[in-house]
Amino acid sequence: SHAGITVGEDGATHQMLEDIALMRALPNMTLLVPSDYTSALALLTEIAGQDGPSYTRLPRTEQPPIYESGDTIFRIGGGQILRDGDQITICACGIMVEEALKAAKVLDQQDIRAEVIDCYCLNPFPTRLVSSSLQRTGCCVTAEEHYLAGGLFETVAGLAAREYPVPVQPVGVKAEFGQSGSAQELKEYYGLTAAQIVSAAVLAWTMRRR
Repeated sequence: SHAGITVGEDGATHQMLEDIALMRALPNMTLLVPSDYTSALALLTEIAGQDGPSYTRLPRTEQPPIYESGDTIFRIGGGQILRDGDQITICACGIMVEEALKAAKVLDQQDIRAEVIDCYCLNPFPTRLVSSSLQRTGCCVTAEEHYLAGGLFETVAGLAAREYPVPVQPVGVKAEFGQSGSAQELKEYYGLTAAQIVSAAVLAWTMRRR
């Protein structure tokens, strides 16, 4: 629960920005990054009934609802398409799912139809779901509250390289230590916003595989 930047004013000593990379490197580790209360509760219920180690990343701030209770089935190794599109894929996790949905609305106004995927399980990763989307859209943006190294960006870029090479533009924290400030201030400081996702999406779209 001290992962990412949402611990705010506690600063770098309390901000874990490398945890996804560390957990992904461990054999047989289930890695979950829910985006809201409903998904967190459902995923915690799922892992309570399975054998083996697991890691669930939770923010310190209350997140707006993405899901309605009972309207989605969450499973280990799964993801969820929250918005259909055929011109760019936006893969997001955790608190960045909300920003991705905001960005998709802005992109609609620019006639770029974005497909938004909540990648709530990073290990095992929903490879078929994401790969199928990349083949439909031809380009991708990843959005994560984590270092670019070892996180969602490298997971999706590696998948694209293996199965269907497309341009993948990242939105995340570059290699620097955390700062002190409110969660919203730090999101803006690190560029973890819908505006940054839109900028990355436009760049990816210009390089889109057609």
